Amino acid sequence: MSAIFDWIQAHETLLAGLALLSGVTFLASLIILPVIIIFMPTNYFVRPEGLPKEVNAWRFALRILKNLLGICVFVLGVLMLFLPGQGILGMLVGCSLMDLPGKRRVQLALLKNQKVRQSVDWIRLKAKRDLIEIPDTPSG
Repeated sequence: MSAIFDWIQAHETLLAGLALLSGVTFLASLIILPVIIIFMPTNYFVRPEGLPKEVNAWRFALRILKNLLGICVFVLGVLMLFLPGQGILGMLVGCSLMDLPGKRRVQLALLKNQKVRQSVDWIRLKAKRDLIEIPDTPSG
């Protein structure tokens, strides 16, 4: 038992960092994820995918920022599978923000999970938004 206490004392900084990371991911999941889900268009999963025809420097920079945010949210979602927070929702939202081939298939697989769907519907109903439309067959 003393070996455990010795290890804890030797790694106080690491444990404090993990506690801080846990708190930040939990707060991020409570604030950021619902906001993104609320502002997601109702037809997000049924509208055709594709990049905009006009590409300029401003749009390209925004697309890079959106993808970086998506990567961060996705990684936080993975971490939240082990730390406090809404891990699968985080992964769903992070995936939604990134431009990846086949992402629609992964998103729909996550969203067709009953608990994930109930969470997304609950958030949208609380915000007085229409529910997200889901196609019968996955596309991608």
